[in-house]
Amino acid sequence: MLHDKRILLVDDDPFDRELISESLKDAGIVNKIDFANDGVEAIEYLFERGLNKPILVLLDIKMPRLGGMEVLKRIKDDNDLKIIPVVMLTSSKEDVDVYKSYEYQANGFVCKPVNFSDFQDVVKRIGLYWCLSNETAF
Repeated sequence: MLHDKRILLVDDDPFDRELISESLKDAGIVNKIDFANDGVEAIEYLFERGLNKPILVLLDIKMPRLGGMEVLKRIKDDNDLKIIPVVMLTSSKEDVDVYKSYEYQANGFVCKPVNFSDFQDVVKRIGLYWCLSNETAF
């Protein structure tokens, strides 16, 4: 079942990770959340999971070592990973970040600090879409 699947939250800020995790729980999302502190950890996690890929990646844009845009591009360029929905998270309100996110095929874009109600709605919509379109993907 899908609630047995994991969500990967990639953010170098522990405070933001905690807020986002709590928001997901408050929205009734019961999936286990795994964390990566930067893009390098995210890529390692994704390529080491085999068939146990996460059902969603929440990805900060600005991180040390490897930024979110590069991680997004690698996810969407990989045949095994590209079906995973990715929501970009950023404190930037630059139009170029929004544009590049969607150019690289992000499934959503949320500005931090987030309105958690809006964030929960985005995650729920993406989750529903993913469930309906990828029932046998994993």
